[in-house]
Amino acid sequence: MAVYFGGMAQSKNVVTVIFQCTTVAAVVTFAFLTFGYSLAFSPAVERNDSNAVIGTYEEFWFHSISFKSVHQIAPKIPETVFVMYQLSFAILTCVLIVGCFEGRAKFGALISFLIVWHLIVYCPIVHWNWHPDGFLYRLGVLDAAGGNVVHISSGWAGFIGTIIIGNRKKFDKASLVHHNINMVILGLSMLWIGWFGFNGASSYSVGPNAGMAVLVTQLSASMAMLTWISLDRFYFKRFQVTGCLKGILCGLIAITPGSAFVDINGGVFVGVIASAACFSASLLKVRYNIDDYYDAFGLHVVGGAIGGILVAFFAQKDICGTAKHCVDGILYSSSNIGWKLLGYQLVGILVTSLYSLIMTYFIIKLVDKVVVFRVTEQEEKEGLDMKLHGSSHESAFCDENEVPDHHKPFYNLKNLEIIGKQGSIDAM
Repeated sequence: MAVYFGGMAQSKNVVTVIFQCTTVAAVVTFAFLTFGYSLAFSPAVERNDSNAVIGTYEEFWFHSISFKSVHQIAPKIPETVFVMYQLSFAILTCVLIVGCFEGRAKFGALISFLIVWHLIVYCPIVHWNWHPDGFLYRLGVLDAAGGNVVHISSGWAGFIGTIIIGNRKKFDKASLVHHNINMVILGLSMLWIGWFGFNGASSYSVGPNAGMAVLVTQLSASMAMLTWISLDRFYFKRFQVTGCLKGILCGLIAITPGSAFVDINGGVFVGVIASAACFSASLLKVRYNIDDYYDAFGLHVVGGAIGGILVAFFAQKDICGTAKHCVDGILYSSSNIGWKLLGYQLVGILVTSLYSLIMTYFIIKLVDKVVVFRVTEQEEKEGLDMKLHGSSHESAFCDENEVPDHHKPFYNLKNLEIIGKQGSIDAM
């Protein structure tokens, strides 16, 4: 994600975005080590209250994890592997939010917000959807690899965060130009490959379930991409590289909740339907002048929701791996059980959306009271790379006359003449 976001960022904020993504990986790891894993995955066998809405502190510092331990959710693999798999989700979810604040958020405020958000928002949602004690899991909500947990939660958080801190001062079409499209393509290519691991491992086994999950992931991404560029050609009168990339990402997001439950037909039609929905949703930010540069709403919220809803249509009980409460969807069942599943899916989407929206709003407001969240207008204008972090990809091999104006105060070596009032650099 760091490469993908870095390529999409404004040139003056590239280093900042990559730095933020990298730091988030470390701080979320520490938060997961302390309370995150325990809140989300405390074993039910050690508790008397099966109706609790959150885990306990019993797994603080990975207390019960040993060389041979396993978790009840994935009894066929070492718990160390299970922890790393879940940690990757936790990191990715927080990193997805980073891009929404590009060029506007102070480093300390953003990191503080994401630590609190991980513990208070992400971990409870994980427990509700994925833990056998979670009330959404027990209700019958199906979310294989994070439609609710990852994409809807982070999508709403990024979108409401954008609304709260406001648009960039000079938000127009010029500000929507990618800094480096090659970086965007490279980053998304790595994401595409990594997605096979996210979705394929959701059954916690190697076999036909994992194989089908990987196959439908590829199908959904491909069909969504073809649909998106076709809509680009119809709407904008040309095929666009950015449309190709957004289509792929849309397909990957949409198939995520159903990757362990649908067959080949599900993979194809989820990609097509979700792509059309996400394409339409992505146009709303332009119409209403919302600085949702990374399409948190158009891709992650809408894509995750459409994918979750379509599970109720394309799910097949024979394909479901570890989901014991999985049933046949509307298209594969003659009874009303598929319609009940649709109701469960809508409840899961609604609960996740409302909780993420409300809690994110209060967390941002709280952090902003303690540490001002948004950078100054001057810092935003000059760019955060040099202004806040003292590094810029632009100045590494540039001639002095080629350096952008907002970086010249930092780059011009003649500024060293003022040091100690010793005259010119030659004299030094």
